Amino acid sequence: MKKKILLAEQWGACDAQGKTIGHTSKVLTEYVDLIKDSFEINVIAHPNLLESVDTGGYYSIKHLAYCICEEERKTFLTRIQDKIKLFINIGQIWKQKGYDVIWFFRGDFFLLLYALFHRKVTGTRYYCLIYHNQYGNGIISKIVDFIYLHGIRRFDGIIYTQEKMSVPHNNTFYMPDYLYRLDKYSEFISKEKIDKVVCVGTMNRDKDLEGLVRAFNENGYPLEIVGRFLEREHYEYLKSIAKENIQIQNVILTKEEYNCKLGEAKYSIIPYKMSAYSGRTSGVLQESMFLQAIPIAPKQLLEDNNVPGIGYSNLKELGKEELFFSNAGYKQKKDMLIKQLLQEQKKVLQKYDWLNVCSQLVDFLIK
Repeated sequence: MKKKILLAEQWGACDAQGKTIGHTSKVLTEYVDLIKDSFEINVIAHPNLLESVDTGGYYSIKHLAYCICEEERKTFLTRIQDKIKLFINIGQIWKQKGYDVIWFFRGDFFLLLYALFHRKVTGTRYYCLIYHNQYGNGIISKIVDFIYLHGIRRFDGIIYTQEKMSVPHNNTFYMPDYLYRLDKYSEFISKEKIDKVVCVGTMNRDKDLEGLVRAFNENGYPLEIVGRFLEREHYEYLKSIAKENIQIQNVILTKEEYNCKLGEAKYSIIPYKMSAYSGRTSGVLQESMFLQAIPIAPKQLLEDNNVPGIGYSNLKELGKEELFFSNAGYKQKKDMLIKQLLQEQKKVLQKYDWLNVCSQLVDFLIK
């Protein structure tokens, strides 16, 4: 008899129209696929997330009352209201009975804070996935670190997505954000890659999009920025300063469109501000590797995630980057670099192998 697992997502992050944003629907689909042969799959989340995935194989579905809109700049009051909604959602999940395992697959500071002060349901094992462990800085860092250290120990097991992450728990499992399956990605990889850089995903203030546009205004290389902008004004401003070599679209890409964008381009760029993104992983970074788009990203992000790519310390460097020059000498140098990086990526792909991680994850959740 299969054990009963409840996959839980407490945020329900959406835009102003109530459409799911970010990678949550993709990772939910992937996690279900990993464990569906070994567990009876049950899911609890906001309806906006459940509408964006195929729920045909789920044994049961439960709806949370609140979603968190990430569209507009928020006032102090709306931030407080969001946290109240979030704690209500976490509480609804935490008290669910009748499951062998509850797996929170989007762990965060607020979940750890809740866990610190609430008892678990007897007979249920609680698991949490964390994708970063740097929550505080300055004066509040000691308080935040205390909550992180003790909140994380309230769980029976921790899954973490950054290989170099130090997790203060005696039962842990490393699993990348995304896993590599040749049959899933190969159809999207173009034989003749287009000479361009693509930037895809949710467009928020954690990405230095203005710095990106100004750098490519200078170097003149084709750049496409395609994704959902959380602020309309930001989108309009970037379009107003972009030169003809830059295309900017404010859309939510389907999974297929997203894969096609990365699969057809020579390069992808992940322009995170490391002041906001230090210690985190990046799904776009990993899937760029799967789709053979050479990732361009902050050096620290590449090093933290052990992904071969083209690193920079400051986006301004890309304004004069030789990679984007068109004469024959630079083209030869560029082709050699791409070949070298693709070879290095092949070596790294082994740890992302779907079949290998599948069996290990099931063993981790069952034990």
